[in-house]
Amino acid sequence: MNSSSFRQIELPIEGMTCAACAARIEKNLNKLSDVQASVNFTNEKAHVNYDEKQVNTGTLINAIEHAGFYIGPRSVQLQLHKMTCAACAEHIEKALNKLPGVTATVNIATETAKINFTPGLVTVENLIDAVIKTGYRANEISDSSHITRRQAAYQAKLRLFWISTIFTLPLALQMGYVYRP
Repeated sequence: MNSSSFRQIELPIEGMTCAACAARIEKNLNKLSDVQASVNFTNEKAHVNYDEKQVNTGTLINAIEHAGFYIGPRSVQLQLHKMTCAACAEHIEKALNKLPGVTATVNIATETAKINFTPGLVTVENLIDAVIKTGYRANEISDSSHITRRQAAYQAKLRLFWISTIFTLPLALQMGYVYRP
């Protein structure tokens, strides 16, 4: 095995609820040949070293999905500069869509590109580089959707906690009256 063909990626995993989930994902990934993985439950990420000649990222994602979890897609918007026509927009869109795990749409009127991609396969820097290689400039438009999604998940769990507390409290009080001396 040539160490130069090894690649290290970090994949965000959604749906883990306990350390056993992380262990199951790690076990599935480590079953693959030429793969060394470690899954961190607290930050919901898998750190994977693998031989690019033997395994591709699609295989890694399939192993994670086979364990019952999925890689969360990420969205980003890029501000594009120096676009003058629809052909420019189409040229940029084709360049972005050639990248693995990327679906992009370019809006010439707003000079933006809305891009959905799988983290671990490409980075925002890779997306910007692809635009630059087409002869245009791009920069990331700040997006707080990831934080908003986490806050929404937290609020949903908090609401579930309070609902379960409300339904449990009458039962607990009733049990207290049964065992009263």
